[in-house]
Amino acid sequence: MLRLFVVSSEFPPGPGGIGQHAFNFSSFLSFERSVFVLTNGDYTTKPQLEEFDTNQPFRILRFKRVGPFSQILRIVTLIKQLFKQKPSSVLFTGLFSIWMMPFCRLFFPSAKRFAILHGHEPIFGHFVMRTLTRFSLSFADKIAAVSNFAACNYRMDWQKDKRICIIPNGIDPDELSRWISKIDFLKIKHSSFATNDFFPTLLTVGHTSPRKGQHNVIAALPFIKKRFPSVRYYCVGRDVRNEYLKEQAKKLGVSNQVVFIPPCKMRADLGKWYMQADIFMLLSENQPNGDVEGFGIVALEANYFGVPVIGAKGCGVEDAVQDGVSGILVDPTNPNEIVHAVSTILADWQGFSSRSRIHAREFDWNKIKVQYIDLFT
Repeated sequence: MLRLFVVSSEFPPGPGGIGQHAFNFSSFLSFERSVFVLTNGDYTTKPQLEEFDTNQPFRILRFKRVGPFSQILRIVTLIKQLFKQKPSSVLFTGLFSIWMMPFCRLFFPSAKRFAILHGHEPIFGHFVMRTLTRFSLSFADKIAAVSNFAACNYRMDWQKDKRICIIPNGIDPDELSRWISKIDFLKIKHSSFATNDFFPTLLTVGHTSPRKGQHNVIAALPFIKKRFPSVRYYCVGRDVRNEYLKEQAKKLGVSNQVVFIPPCKMRADLGKWYMQADIFMLLSENQPNGDVEGFGIVALEANYFGVPVIGAKGCGVEDAVQDGVSGILVDPTNPNEIVHAVSTILADWQGFSSRSRIHAREFDWNKIKVQYIDLFT
């Protein structure tokens, strides 16, 4: 069996789309080959890490943090594990992981090197960072971008580079179905959602950063409120700038329409929020520093639960949302487009919901893994 070494800058049980992608990749490929993961352990506790790691079908080694020497230690750890694991292929995902690719080429040239582009890597940060990223990517034997947007950020004419291909992000239907089994439907039935106190219920899942675009939803809420006075918007995720968003909502007179929910302790807890939403909002906004939305796994998760998505044009969300089928794509800064999208979806909610479920199934990791197997072989 071939040996695959995964180097990721994020990994569960901590949050992050890159980490969830790396986890699904490792899980589904572990049935095809031996998988070893080298990654971080951020935003979680040591007991949580130990419990999580021991329950996986592949081995996980976590980078240690030693203050300013952390990055050097990571490189040393990588080199040491390359010689110990002797992988046939090494996959790098996440910005700092990609920066370690030249060391893999230098110290263990026999291994094939693969990089995952999530969208921000080639354009993120200052000139030196961008140059380092592109230099590191030159050592990749193959590059898999999760969306057309992600590939174009590296090279507009990416089709001319035979190393680059598009392999979209995906979902694990088995995992999401287990979420449903853990939902307290009786509690939901008697909640304010079910009694129509709030309609429509809008939802965004993700840390409250400028990239995630919660501010764009709040900016459109006064316009949505005129047509749907009982609208309620839930922001579920890590607090990055909640106070700023609360102040924005206050100035616009929609404070009562916006509710901030802390990150779910377990991923499965997200299920109850998806189940109670009418429309999922992913009005992502590309940031000047290169922080962009490369795909948007949460859009597919919402679709799995039958929740249509209003997504932003001009970013990787365009690959996650099938316009007019699983949701509607809009200019995230245009409130009139957003209101029209909300009205259109609610006028045919059952149709959008049904098509959303079908759309999500097209991104089943059982299908996605076949593309990666083809890439490796």
